[in-house]
Amino acid sequence: MYTPWLIVLLLFVLPDKSYSQTNADHFKQLQKLSGLWSMETKKGLLYETWKPVSATEMISSSYRLSGNDTVFLEKVRLVDSGSAVYYIPVVSGQNQGKPVYFQLQPVVNGSFVFENREHDYPQRVIYKLTDADHLDARIEGTRDGKWVGSDFPYKKVR
Repeated sequence: MYTPWLIVLLLFVLPDKSYSQTNADHFKQLQKLSGLWSMETKKGLLYETWKPVSATEMISSSYRLSGNDTVFLEKVRLVDSGSAVYYIPVVSGQNQGKPVYFQLQPVVNGSFVFENREHDYPQRVIYKLTDADHLDARIEGTRDGKWVGSDFPYKKVR
């Protein structure tokens, strides 16, 4: 016969699937980024395109159309290393062209927060798919002693 205390103890000891998702589970959810996304800015349309390279890596490029020219802004690798998921951007004219690693933090309410507290700005990159056609991206962190951020509300093109 089980006592009520044993049942309560088991509830605390047994893993809860909703809180024990693995990096592979998160990476699989992030693969929903695949496709072409765009948003309107003061400088014109901004595009971000994502595509899978393998089961553990995706690549992205961001660019803006300026008249007949394409202005490339950044390239990103999204990698499941097995021990962590990393968002790794290379931004034109920043960090001497070297990649910066942002590590995925615990996923809360479908928000994927990648953080690097040592980076000058931003220290956090956030992605949230609000539905199949809308992606909310955000960068934020401390700049000149103040917490600031920029939002990027994308719509899926294809």
